[in-house]
This record gives sequence, structure tokens and C-alpha cells, in this order.
Amino acid sequence: NAQKQDYDSCLEGLVVDSAAYRQALEACHRRGADRCAKVTEMHRGLYVKAAQFVASIRGGTGDRGIPEPYIAKLATFTDQAPHKQA
Repeated sequence: NAQKQDYDSCLEGLVVDSAAYRQALEACHRRGADRCAKVTEMHRGLYVKAAQFVASIRGGTGDRGIPEPYIAKLATFTDQAPHKQA
């Protein structure tokens, strides 16, 4: 899928835990979060509920949990969930 390809191509050849790797990884996370938000806006319903669940996972997961860009981007669906148009 596009997200996996983005991560693979973006991180290829970078030394894990280097500054360049962390910067590239953060950029991949932001792009992935944007993709998730677009899909959620397009499909609504269950996707909004899933986005709300992901956004609610904050404490206790540390670095092994869901990356912060995903939580921040999907948190918009907890307060500003898109309404179904009539």
C-alpha cells in the first residue's frame, strides 16, 4: 500500500536513530496521518469512530504506541466530527 511504500522509500539507507532517520520518520508519520484523516472524512461513520478511538490512545504507550502525528490529526474527529450531508 502507499503508506508502507512511503515509509520504505523514505527510510531506505538511513541509519536507525540518526537525526536524519528521526526527521524522515516524523515526516512519514505526518503524511500518514494526513492520509488517515482524508479517508476518515471521505467514508465517515465507522471510520470516524475508529479515528476517535485512535485519538483517545494517549497515555501509557510511550514510543511504541501510536505516533503523535496520528493522534493529533485524528483528534480533530473527537471535537469536530464531519456531519453527514443531507
